[in-house]
Amino acid sequence: MNEELMALQNRVASQEAELKSLREELAMVGWDVEGILSKLDLPSHRTGEKWPHFVRIMASCIRLMDEDSPVGGPQMLIEHREGKPGLEFIDGKGKVRGELILTETGVGLMVRNAEGKTVVSVGESDDAVPHVALSHADGTVAMGMQVKGGGPMVTLVNAKNHGVAFLGIGEEGGELMLAGRNEQPAVKLKGTDAGGVVTVHEPGGQVMGAITATVDMGMLTVWGPHGEVASTLGAGEEGGVLFFFDADGASRESLP
Repeated sequence: MNEELMALQNRVASQEAELKSLREELAMVGWDVEGILSKLDLPSHRTGEKWPHFVRIMASCIRLMDEDSPVGGPQMLIEHREGKPGLEFIDGKGKVRGELILTETGVGLMVRNAEGKTVVSVGESDDAVPHVALSHADGTVAMGMQVKGGGPMVTLVNAKNHGVAFLGIGEEGGELMLAGRNEQPAVKLKGTDAGGVVTVHEPGGQVMGAITATVDMGMLTVWGPHGEVASTLGAGEEGGVLFFFDADGASRESLP
């Protein structure tokens, strides 16, 4: 039974290979017909429109360089590798300094330095998010930019590839977050419809202090170690006011 199954699988695989080859041959015939129609200045049988004049070269790799350049001089490589067409720009030392390639997610652009390290990368992720990455000379990412559903986001990365600064757009305005080496938020700045907000956080990310501003008042709020408000300092048209609270959040004292 196993031998019959294996034989059947082999026949199916062979037929699939033959079908693929037949499709490729039919595609080539279609292109040949298109070429003949274009030479006769007749419309395409696919679109009904006339083709512009073109040259079709069947090759997996084409190298372009100045005819007067020495061997190994600056050149451009056009290749179709593993089903992915692309361009490579090579300097006089044989180093690939730039690459433009078409992948499953879209077109990607990479710029490399003299050491062959990628320092600029532009493309689109698997979930259709456009992004740009800028790197140090050793190829480690330093800054990333992307655009998601909530808007654009700029991220600064440290030497361990941890995000330490984030600039983006919130529901009511711009937001900036600064993180420590543990990637937990340390400082947040936010613009809102009511005014600006600055919060500071302990190493675990819990908020410990905040400065807020509105049209008629500024306020400083301090939290205790368990997340309870400990004190608030405010100022408005009638002067300053200071409140102190106990561990349960009840008002304890105030000035004036």
